[in-house]
Amino acid sequence: MQANLVLMARGYEHTIETEVLYITESIITMGLSVYSDTGGAHGSDTIEFLNFDPETGNLYSNEDLFTNIEGFKKLAKTYFLDHMKNEGSNISEFFFGKDFQLPENIGFNEEGVILLYNVYEIASYNQGYTEFVIPLENVLEYLKI
Repeated sequence: MQANLVLMARGYEHTIETEVLYITESIITMGLSVYSDTGGAHGSDTIEFLNFDPETGNLYSNEDLFTNIEGFKKLAKTYFLDHMKNEGSNISEFFFGKDFQLPENIGFNEEGVILLYNVYEIASYNQGYTEFVIPLENVLEYLKI
């Protein structure tokens, strides 16, 4: 299921797209993409994952999803490093001199847990999005749902 909304006026553009990424009895994950161009050097594009409790309709927080967020963070770091190695990138180019951090956006799909860093979240605009998936079987010990 997908929904799109585009607003254009006086050279400005705002686009919102939503898509259901994953549905089970315990979670619904939706992707929300928002693009805005107000005339600067380039538009602004963000993607947000929303994880809902199907029974209540409430949004899950990371604390609602994970039993051991620090353990999951260690696991995620290993997948991040592998992803960066495969992309030919150096981790020193990311996190603006800070240690590894989980992204603001964690979602689910058929393959597993999606971790997505938006533009500017951990690197410059030129480096774009950073996204990788951890297979579900490798995350099960950290999940509450």
